[in-house]
Amino acid sequence: MQGYKKTELPSVLERHELKYTIPYSYVEPITRFLLIYCDYDYYSTLSDDRFYQVNSLYFDTRCHEFLKQRLFGKNGRFNMRVRCYGRGNIAPYYLEIKHKHGITGVKYRAKAGEHEWPAILTDPDYRVQA
Repeated sequence: MQGYKKTELPSVLERHELKYTIPYSYVEPITRFLLIYCDYDYYSTLSDDRFYQVNSLYFDTRCHEFLKQRLFGKNGRFNMRVRCYGRGNIAPYYLEIKHKHGITGVKYRAKAGEHEWPAILTDPDYRVQA
């Protein structure tokens, strides 16, 4: 498909994040501008409207400490989640730990296949195969 190049994210990704809420009417002009410099990602190419579902399962303490740290804007916070893309919650699954310090975010990401799920979370004897 034109405008698409399949690439994998590195297992450790450092980035500077500034997030904005924009009106829906800005999506198309911003997309046109960005396509000069960027390609659609893999999941965008699978649907006609270029939108896709992102499924996230966040982990937290019993007292919701990670959520509280995010809501209060605590510097040095982190969160853990499992994420998959598209409808149907199908593999691959990405286990992610995100650490945020100011506007700099570091994401550690590991890919888990169908055969590793959910044992990777539920089996205390589970070991990653090197």
